[in-house]
Amino acid sequence: WCIEAAARIREGMAALQSDPWQQELYRNFKSISKALVERGGVVTSNPLGF
Repeated sequence: WCIEAAARIREGMAALQSDPWQQELYRNFKSISKALVERGGVVTSNPLGF
């Protein structure tokens, strides 16, 4: 299963380097991850304000 996982990683990295849509998706994931860390978990606030 390690060989299969490594192949999936290679495919993902190749797509990331060549596909603008994949690059935008990665940037979105990066922004979401950063917001999660900054907020200490949940990114969205409670709609009722508490």
